Amino acid sequence: AAVLCKGGVQAPQARELAHSWIHRADFLLTSQARDFDFIIGNPPYVRIEQLDPRLQSEYRARYSSLYDRADLYVAFIEGGLNLLQSNGVLSYICADRWVRNRYGAPLRNLITSKYGVRFYVDLHQASPFSSDVIAYPAIFVMEHRRGGSVSVVAMKSASERECREVATE
Repeated sequence: AAVLCKGGVQAPQARELAHSWIHRADFLLTSQARDFDFIIGNPPYVRIEQLDPRLQSEYRARYSSLYDRADLYVAFIEGGLNLLQSNGVLSYICADRWVRNRYGAPLRNLITSKYGVRFYVDLHQASPFSSDVIAYPAIFVMEHRRGGSVSVVAMKSASERECREVATE
């Protein structure tokens, strides 16, 4: 609401908009009453076995993609895809390990059966995160479409120039 007010929105309307736009809840446990045109996010990187066993069980019951030692971002991808309208687009920045590891097989099957990857931006060398942990970050853009080609870009530095070139793609 404060940001909206700084942008010139009157306080009562800013509070009403903020209240309708922003919800604090566990995304993986909260049902949504509508589908979305666009979903953009950076899901958490948390190994599922680090969570309370009851919460693990609940997540696994709701998300078929949570297989083996999956990372929680896998369920966020599945959950986000399930919220898309038929022409909707999802874009997440997250680890790309689900593309290669065994735990990603159910998610890969889901994506190839109902969705498609439009863009894949490899950020391994140009990692946007300051961390001692190797996160294998990538940006995925997915949509309701099967097959088709995937545009793949590997960024080296994420310089302003390189980002402009990728944005043009």
